[in-house]
Amino acid sequence: MSLVDKIFHYDILQFMSPIIINPGSPKDKAAIPLATKLGNHIPNERRLEQIPSILREGIVFCEKNYSDIKLRSITATYDCLGMVFAARRTWIEDKYLDWILKEDNYRCLSNITELERGDLVVYRNKGRASHVGIVVNIIRPLTKEAKWEVEVLSKWGAGGEYIHKMERVVPYLGEPSEFWTDRKQYGKS
Repeated sequence: MSLVDKIFHYDILQFMSPIIINPGSPKDKAAIPLATKLGNHIPNERRLEQIPSILREGIVFCEKNYSDIKLRSITATYDCLGMVFAARRTWIEDKYLDWILKEDNYRCLSNITELERGDLVVYRNKGRASHVGIVVNIIRPLTKEAKWEVEVLSKWGAGGEYIHKMERVVPYLGEPSEFWTDRKQYGKS
């Protein structure tokens, strides 16, 4: 098993766990009551904390390979969707991301110029939703030739929460592909 698998794919290490039928369902004792704005249950699972030495390895790995990112916190008890949609309390599989965005009335922004702090960046890997982060800072270009700089807070699997440039994530998390917001715009068409 690779170091990246040990650090970021904690689900691989959930060995000797009983097999649960309908994991994350309301009847699963490892799930918490969690629903979309439309009232539908969001499958989720509270996970145990990772071994401290593995968490430390994650910090060292990121400091060595991603020196431009900033660690906010590290725990394996929730993932990126749990950070964004469940107040850092649980894991939500990334296969539910598109559904949650729809159920919670998020709207996809047409381009980066509409982006504001608090909006979401959705990452995709081979077309599949694979990661989500919250925009924490935007540096708008002063000229047309300059590039937008977007900083994101996101949770890297079973690793840490990091503040990082939007494009700067471990490859398995995918690439930034869409911007979403739940900002209300009453009176606008």
